[in-house]
Amino acid sequence: QKREDDVMAAAAAGAVAVSEIEDERGEDMEMTAVLDKDALALLEEEMGCDVSPIVDAFLGLLGQRVEAILTAIEAGDATGVKQTAHTLKGGSAQLVLVRLSQLALEMETMGREGNVAGATALAETLKEEQIQAEAALAPYGSG
Repeated sequence: QKREDDVMAAAAAGAVAVSEIEDERGEDMEMTAVLDKDALALLEEEMGCDVSPIVDAFLGLLGQRVEAILTAIEAGDATGVKQTAHTLKGGSAQLVLVRLSQLALEMETMGREGNVAGATALAETLKEEQIQAEAALAPYGSG
């Protein structure tokens, strides 16, 4: 029950979606929001314009970027993983997609280190984060 209460409290505090992340040992880590709504609202305010064109552009490329990373992983292309994860990291950070940005950073680092096996272990998580990011950003796009 406490875990469910924590999830509800985080959602009420402004997170669009939250989930528990487990480390390699299966231990619960801190709960992190998919999207920081407050930071996105601040970004929109500071830009002085609607963020929907940026959201639409990001969402239009998100699937391609995820597929490029997965293809690079399958090909054992560490440089491809590094480069595409770097691009994904920047775009997701700009739109305050916290977990996706963190995951992309981790995959970028693995690619830089030539650790394609480590990136392979994160492939399913990447696909899940793509779905969560798309759902979290959908209200902010024009479609």
